[in-house]
Amino acid sequence: MHTYILSLGSNFGDRAHNLAAALDALAPFLTGRPEVSDIIETPSVTGFGAPYLNLAARVVTDLEPAELQIVLRHSEAALGRTPGSKAAGQIPIDIDIVIADGHILRPADYRTPHFQLCYAQLTQR
Repeated sequence: MHTYILSLGSNFGDRAHNLAAALDALAPFLTGRPEVSDIIETPSVTGFGAPYLNLAARVVTDLEPAELQIVLRHSEAALGRTPGSKAAGQIPIDIDIVIADGHILRPADYRTPHFQLCYAQLTQR
């Protein structure tokens, strides 16, 4: 089994619904329910696009990182994310593996204030 910390964000459409739908889409691949932080709103880190709703989720699965990455990309596409939407700064959903089994995979994402806030909530629970 592997434990992952995911970063989820949405800045387009019904943002809160998109976050919930993403977690629902991942459910069949997880062992148990994900543990999630509070949802917070932040400006786009690129300065391009509308504000995001963000959360962090701790998930447990038997999927290897590369396998989970495929599931995440399929989930994003199923929820409306396309190369064109990204280019337009309209992200229905973004899901990234930031930490895998205690190892930081995306240092830049790990250092963002919104991830640190959400991650801190998970570690305090």
